Amino acid sequence: MRRVVLLIALCTVAGCSTEPHSPVGLWRLQTVNGAPLPFIVEQIGLNKIELTQDSYALTKQGTYQEITAFRETVNGVVSTPSAVEIGTYTVNGTAISLNSTTGNHDTAEWSGDRLAVTGGGFVSVYER
Repeated sequence: MRRVVLLIALCTVAGCSTEPHSPVGLWRLQTVNGAPLPFIVEQIGLNKIELTQDSYALTKQGTYQEITAFRETVNGVVSTPSAVEIGTYTVNGTAISLNSTTGNHDTAEWSGDRLAVTGGGFVSVYER
């Protein structure tokens, strides 16, 4: 819940909106490769990494912040790490190019309140 509050605060300060003719706003992950969350990213025996939550906050200034939450189970011990990625994005029609400061590059297609991000062999669908 704290992550969502932080994203909403970021959007308030940075000028996010939910304009239907713009990708600007807060996007929450719904499915990965058609499967609902939690999504098993990797599993070896009983050890696994599950994606439990992911959100993008796209600003009017062409920047974004992505917050991802996981559940890791290793030898029966569960932990819940999270990761934050920031970067810039460009829009060409309905195509979006996401470029993180760490060098990751993903592409997305948006239509109204749906954003489909492709990268790393996954198609992740977000809604706002």
